Amino acid sequence: QPALQRVLHQVQVQVGQRTGDVLVTVFVRAALSEALQRQLWESLHDLITGLFLHVKTRETPALFDGTTSHIAGTQVMHERVGPSLFQIEPQAFFQVNTVQMERLYALVQAAAALQGHEVVLDLYSGGGTIALSLAPYCKTVYGVEVHRQATLLAIQQAAALGVRNCQFRTGKVERLVQRYLAEGVRADVAVLDPPRSG
Repeated sequence: QPALQRVLHQVQVQVGQRTGDVLVTVFVRAALSEALQRQLWESLHDLITGLFLHVKTRETPALFDGTTSHIAGTQVMHERVGPSLFQIEPQAFFQVNTVQMERLYALVQAAAALQGHEVVLDLYSGGGTIALSLAPYCKTVYGVEVHRQATLLAIQQAAALGVRNCQFRTGKVERLVQRYLAEGVRADVAVLDPPRSG
């Protein structure tokens, strides 16, 4: 498609290794016609479960810096991590290797050595997968994430999984940790998974 090639910036493919769901986001520098969007879906719909278009109008390091619209298919993908089924949206960070993620979370759980009475801080919590994986083993988990959409997703995930001992807040970690301290929250365990390039 020459019209697409002229404006294509990049393509993000999110794959549920355990579910087979595939969510694709096409990043472009200018809007695509509805006819071209339909054609794009028709050419991919046998291979993917959902398709999004993100119009990136400025050159910035942020990947999602523009307008995202749903073209067709599902609006979320699902992935099973241990016993839990998570929803993943295009803008949500989610580990790309489910098997390694489960191993990593098992190491975090072992290192935390939770007995059921602890208060845990999950800093840079993203969509809440670490917090939700630790929740059955502690009293309370407080998740902190700077991206509002990820926080909303974490709250939705907790509700869908029936987890009631997780609280998620949006804001800078440095500020919210100070607020928690001012509120009298004292953590027994802190998990930090900050964003990094690469």
